[in-house]
Amino acid sequence: MTSRREWFCSWELAEMALPGLPRTHRHLLARMDRERWLRPEWKGLYWRPHPGIPGNCVPQLHIDILPPKARGALFDRAAN
Repeated sequence: MTSRREWFCSWELAEMALPGLPRTHRHLLARMDRERWLRPEWKGLYWRPHPGIPGNCVPQLHIDILPPKARGALFDRAAN
């Protein structure tokens, strides 16, 4: 049985340079704000506060909130 990772820090996703996502943390946060990824009703489902960082300045994102190309690239990397 293999387990795949489902939660990623926003800064981590930016550093991965995934297709369909901004390549800097600042620009990723701007996109998340513009597209309302951190909706209160999505908390715990698609995003959550980073457990080790107070103030929610670095959210963790669930893989299901990512664009399909970014999600696919993550799956490809996990397979290798």
